[in-house]
Amino acid sequence: TRDGPDDRVIVIDRKPYSDKANQLASIASRLDSSADCYFMSRATIERLPKSKILYNLPSNTLRLFLKNETLGDATIMAKVGMKTANDFRFVRLRSEVKSVDIGRGRPWVPFAKGGGYSVFYSDLPLVVNWGSDGAEICEINRQSNGQTAQARQGYTYYYLSGGTYSYRAKDFGVRVLPEGFIFSGKGIVVFPAAPDCDPGFVVGMLNARLFKALINLQANAKQYDKGIVESLPFVAMPRDQQASIRDSTLTAVKALRLQSQRIEGNSLFVCPEIKESLSEMVQCAIIRSYAVKEITAASLAEINRIVDSTYQV
Repeated sequence: TRDGPDDRVIVIDRKPYSDKANQLASIASRLDSSADCYFMSRATIERLPKSKILYNLPSNTLRLFLKNETLGDATIMAKVGMKTANDFRFVRLRSEVKSVDIGRGRPWVPFAKGGGYSVFYSDLPLVVNWGSDGAEICEINRQSNGQTAQARQGYTYYYLSGGTYSYRAKDFGVRVLPEGFIFSGKGIVVFPAAPDCDPGFVVGMLNARLFKALINLQANAKQYDKGIVESLPFVAMPRDQQASIRDSTLTAVKALRLQSQRIEGNSLFVCPEIKESLSEMVQCAIIRSYAVKEITAASLAEINRIVDSTYQV
C-alpha cells in the first residue's frame, strides 16, 4: 500500500510469467509504468462483492459493481436445493422407473442435479425418490445428521419453473428448468424475483457474455456459488428488451429440445430421423446439429447485443 488520501493497493499480475521472481523484481522497479501493475483504492475494494480484488476489470465494467443495486435485489433469486445423503439409494434415471410413477405426488419426482456445461437447455434425465413427500430421505438425513433440514433445503421453491446451473462445471451456463422439478445442492436454481419477470428472460440474461465473464472472474476453481450470481450488478432494462431476451432464449430452447428428441437415451427421445440408409440418417443428424448451433449462436448474439447496450460496455 501507499500512504496518502487514496490509500491504494498495488496488485502485480504474475500469472503470465514462468520466471516469477525475476518478473516481480523487474516490475517492482517500475511500478508506475508496468502493464502488469494495477492500482486500486481500498474504498473501491470494500464496495466489491465480498471485497474481492478484481484488479483487471476495465473501468466501465468496474463502475457497475459500484452501484448499490444487484440482480439479487431486483431480478432474481438463486436457491440451493436438497441433499439425499445417499444418491445411490434415492436417485435413478427416468428409464429405470415406470412413467406412471413419475411426477408430483407420486413416488418419483423429476430431479435437477447439475450435470455438464450447457446453455439454454440440457437433458434432465434423473428422478428422485420423493414418496410421501420425501419421508424416507428425511429419515435417512435425520439418522445421519440429527435433523431433516438438508433433505428439504429450498422446499418452498420445489416444482417452480426457472433456470438451473451446475455448481461446478467447466464454464457457467444456465438452462431452463421446467415446472415439476425438485433440485439439489449441485443443481442451483434461479427464479424471477419480480412477478412481471419471465423465467426465459432470467435464463437468457444470465447466459450473456458480460455476466458469464463477471461470474468467472469471481468463481474459485469453477465453483459457482449462488452469492456470486445474486451479487451481479443490476441495470433496469425496458420491457421490450426483456421480451427480446426471453424470445431469443425460447427460440434456442425449442431448437435444442427438438434435437434432444432425436438423441437416444435422452429423456425426451422419440425416434431417430428415419431415412433410406444409415449414411443418410447420419448426414441428417449432422445437418440438424449445425442448424441448432447457428440458432443458438444467433440467440446468444442478440442477448449479448441487448445486455451490452443496456450496461454500456
